[in-house]
Amino acid sequence: LLKGFKGVLVSDFYPGYDSIDCLQQKCLIHLIRDLNNDFFKNQLDTEFKNLIINFAQLMRKIVETINRYGLKKRHLKKHKIDVKKFYSHIINREFESELEISYQKRFKKNRGRNNRGTGV
Repeated sequence: LLKGFKGVLVSDFYPGYDSIDCLQQKCLIHLIRDLNNDFFKNQLDTEFKNLIINFAQLMRKIVETINRYGLKKRHLKKHKIDVKKFYSHIINREFESELEISYQKRFKKNRGRNNRGTGV
């Protein structure tokens, strides 16, 4: 169905989309929903709470830039450093619980998903 598609595929985290050779973006709303649901079930998990706080701080900066300047690349590219710091903090950390490890894998797997296909 998507053979020859040249746009950006915005999808949930269903692994079947990974083999499609096109630019991809994972849906931010699906990620936020999953984070919220898991936090609701694990409210006493301070390690997971810190992961969410770090993600929320990153997103807040990006959304503030969008609100102020729109989706202009020249303004958004300044957040590349913030994103690299976030990923470095998440990916290089040794988490203890299965929940944090699962999100660590999820972030690691989907890092760079704006590449073609599985070019993470």
